[in-house]
This record gives sequence, structure tokens and C-alpha cells, in this order.
Amino acid sequence: MGKAIVYVAFSGGAALVSGLWYGLDRGEPALLTCLASVLAIVITSPILLRKDFQFVGIPGAFEIFFALGALVTAILGGVKESAGVKGNPYWFWCAVLVQTIPSIRISLVSLKAYQRPKSLKISVGIVLAALFAVNVLLGIRHSDWLGKNSVALVKEWFPEATSAAPPAPVKKDPKPVAPPAPPPPSVDPEGPVAVVVGRPLTREMVEYQRFIDSLIDERIDRDNAIAALLQAFTARAILDQKFKSFDPEMLRDERQWVMNRTKDSKLIHRIRTHKTEQLFLDVYVGANGLYKRKLQEIFEKRKREELKLRAAEVLREIQSADGVERPGPKVDAVEKDERRYSFRKGDFIPKYELESDEQVTPRPGDALAEKLAKLPVNTTMPEIQWGDMNARIFRRVQDDFQKRPIFEVYRIVESGVFTAWFKKQCAGMVIEIPDPVLRKQMLELAKDVTHIIKAK
Repeated sequence: MGKAIVYVAFSGGAALVSGLWYGLDRGEPALLTCLASVLAIVITSPILLRKDFQFVGIPGAFEIFFALGALVTAILGGVKESAGVKGNPYWFWCAVLVQTIPSIRISLVSLKAYQRPKSLKISVGIVLAALFAVNVLLGIRHSDWLGKNSVALVKEWFPEATSAAPPAPVKKDPKPVAPPAPPPPSVDPEGPVAVVVGRPLTREMVEYQRFIDSLIDERIDRDNAIAALLQAFTARAILDQKFKSFDPEMLRDERQWVMNRTKDSKLIHRIRTHKTEQLFLDVYVGANGLYKRKLQEIFEKRKREELKLRAAEVLREIQSADGVERPGPKVDAVEKDERRYSFRKGDFIPKYELESDEQVTPRPGDALAEKLAKLPVNTTMPEIQWGDMNARIFRRVQDDFQKRPIFEVYRIVESGVFTAWFKKQCAGMVIEIPDPVLRKQMLELAKDVTHIIKAK
């Protein structure tokens, strides 16, 4: 704390001296130096206002030295003369630069400290950006002076390196120029657009899907139609190969159901008569609804079991990070939040939320509170808390600045894991796309099957 006071005293002295020079008509550079010193004090203010922030050695001897240098430079800026005028703008600029160096070190520690509120980190970042802006402004105004002096110094220090050298003779390369590389093999225009788990996706299917999309929204482009078909036919392959639950007769039964539920019979008639009956069943009835719906019905029957397996998998992954300080483990497709436990509500609340009648002791019979109290820092509770459609896992992390326990709450939602389940079911399958340009586009668009698209 004593070093912080000395640092602020020197910075305040530089601000005061620069302000006095500005009052004595030393020009706008003196005002900018005063502003930079004030910003440096603002960046340091959290250290003086909050003793429990646990800053170690900040500011230290390094920062105090530069703060003293800024004070001395600010004094010289008003004493020196430039072009016969009292006050040298370059000395004032030097004071701003010297003041910025320790401010960067102090602000970076403030931003990285994990117990700091987000509002403090944003405030320190804004003040540091303002300090950079002062340097940029001075650099723009003195750009001509910088260019002239830097070139003159280089010529003075390195006369031989900067002298004009005679042009080097052009040497002819005796080696013959290598012939250009052969063009990549062309894609067969009559071949399939893709092969989805051994089943060809023809250009006729793609154009038919594009026609169906155009009746709904003209802005849907061809690539989106291909991505939708890749994912739909992968769902059919899962039904057929993994669960043996696909029967072609399903398409005919579904066709009648689709026609009965659609109010616009003319639209169905246009779609049905545009191509053959087989394409109508496979592309419109199957790929646009049946395949994914049937797969979702299987998932609905198994999702509780899948939720238990997924929660156990997440628990193992989180426990693998036990004993490690923040940042904690990152788990895909799982909601994660930092909270503290409320004895009054008997549940978790946001860690910065205040309760007017907050209890300091748990209620009798609160089993979860008893388990959380025994949990060491950076350790995961082995019990999973089950809800109707979700599961929660708790991991204790470092306490907040008020010494209250903080927990990472991981929430696995039952209805939100179909995509992960789908990706797992098709993990051993392969989609081949001959056209390299189209393959690259599908790797960006067909998110659910990206991991099974063959790279080459």
C-alpha cells in the first residue's frame, strides 16, 4: 500500500505541474500531459480504495521509477524552449509516454485478476484505451517531426548503410522454367453431387429440393438445399443401419398423412407432379420430415437413458480438472454458470445477487447445503442432482472477495442433447463429395454431419 501511495503522489505531482504549465500558457501539450497523469491515477485507484484485492507488488519500484520520470519530464517540458517559445511539446509528449508504461502493467493485472467484478475490468480497460488515445493524438500531431528526426538520425548513425548503392546487375537464371502444374481433375457433371453413407445424392434430387424450397422462400440458395439433404439422408442411414427401423412402406403411409394435413392442396399437387413419384416420396416426404421425425421418436424413448449417460460423461470430464484453479473445464453443449448457494431459498442464485434477509446458516434438513459445505475448493461434488428434464453438477471454485463460497453449476438439459446424440450415432459413417469447392462449403453449412464428411 505504501508503494501505491508513493506512485500516486508522483503521478499527481506530474498532473499538478502540467496543469500549472497549461495555466502559464505552455500550450495544449501540457494539458494532455495533465490528462494522461490523471488517467494513470484512475487506473491505480482500485488498489487504494479496496485493500482486499490482494494485488502483490503493484505498483512496485519499476512503476515508481517511471512515475518519477514522468514528473521530471513534465517539469522540463515547461522549462525548455521550442522555436523561441516557452514550453517544449516534445518533452510533454515524452512525459505522456513515460506515464503510459507503468499504467499498462498495472491495468493488465487488474484485468486478469479473477476476483474482480466485470464492471471494474471494463472501467480499467476504458481508461487504458483513453490513455492510448492521448498517445495516438500526440503522435498524429507530431508525425512530421518524427519523420524528419528519425531519418536524420539513421543517416547520421549509419552513413554507409544509407548511402545510395549502384544497382545490382540482373542475373539471368540459366535453369529452365518448370512447366505449370496440371489442373486438378474435373468433376463429372453427370456424376452424383455426393455419396451419403454409400447412397448417391443425385443432381436431380438437389434440383427437386431447390424447387421445393423456392415455393417456400426464394432466398434459400442451392447450397442450403444440399446441406439439408446430406443431414436428412444421414438420418435415414441411421434408421436403417443402427436401429433397423426403416421400411419403405413408411413413405407411402406418410404421403397420405402429409396430403391430409396440408391445407394448400394446389401446392402439394405442384410438388408431387414436378418429378416422379419415387422422388416425391424420398425427397419431399422423407428428407423434409419423416427421416428426422422417426429418429427423434427413437430419441424420445431413449433420452432419459441418454441423459444419465451424458451426465455421467460430463461429471467425469469436470472431475478430471479437480485440484486446478480457474479457468475451470469447458464442456460443449452444457450450460455453465458461476453461482453461490442461498440458505434462505435452498437453491443457487447469481453470485453478485444480494439478499436483504440472507441467512448465514442452512435450514435444518437441507442435505444439499451440508454436502456443499464439506466440498473443498476446486473439487466437484460426486452426486448429480436430477430434475424432471435436466441434471446439474456442482464444482466449488475460489471464494469471492466477501469470503462467500462460489460454485460452478453445470446444467445438462434433456431436450437439448439431440444434436449431440445424432452426431454420436453417425460417427462411423462417411459422406463423400467429389467437388472440392462444394466440399468446403458443406463443411461450413452442414454442421450436424461435418465430422463425417471425407476431407479429400
